[in-house]
Amino acid sequence: MLRFLLSTLVLLNFAFANELKEQIHLLALENHRPVKSYRIAREIVFQKIYLENKSNYFIEDVYCQKTFTRNIGPNNMPHHRMINIEHAWPRSQFRVPKGSKAYRIRLADLHALYPTDSRSNSIRSSHKFANLTKGDEVKGCEKARFGRVLISGELGFEPPHEIKGDIARSLFYFATRYKRNLSHDYEATLRDWHAKDPVDAFELSKHNQIKELQGNSNPFVEKPHLVESIKDF
Repeated sequence: MLRFLLSTLVLLNFAFANELKEQIHLLALENHRPVKSYRIAREIVFQKIYLENKSNYFIEDVYCQKTFTRNIGPNNMPHHRMINIEHAWPRSQFRVPKGSKAYRIRLADLHALYPTDSRSNSIRSSHKFANLTKGDEVKGCEKARFGRVLISGELGFEPPHEIKGDIARSLFYFATRYKRNLSHDYEATLRDWHAKDPVDAFELSKHNQIKELQGNSNPFVEKPHLVESIKDF
């Protein structure tokens, strides 16, 4: 009888966890108006969301924290060899046919796009984000590191601490919105980043702009406690 009761509780907890995850998926999906193309998404990132203006227009990339001013402005597009768009969830791991509608929606989802120094963008490639005990600084980018993860031996990319929570919440969003899975070790790292780098005013402002532009929210930015509600991404 005890074994039966325990089995029943396990099944109920599993069912509840799946239902909660589905509800958050629907929350992330609600009112989503996909950006029409990746080209337009790039323009939005460079010309609106990350565009700053003090005495001149500039963009600060999230990997190296460099300030870019050349060809920066509400009607300009910087050269992709200088600063480019990073997909927090690599496009090579979308797991849908390239060129399909599903692929294009993922490609242009503003909640997972970041402006990054082009060289560091290329070095990160499709490698997982990681905490590196040993890693080489990216040339010309002292804020980021690239090297092998101690436990797995895989190559990993470590961004600055100031952006780690933002990236974690983007990946939680992507995994939930598009029903993708995170490995146990990767999820543990991202949960730690989420806890140590909570949502700040800039991230919330960026999120609100995105919500206005494409309709949907990242539930983990609006309600950070939801991360703890999901036991397994």
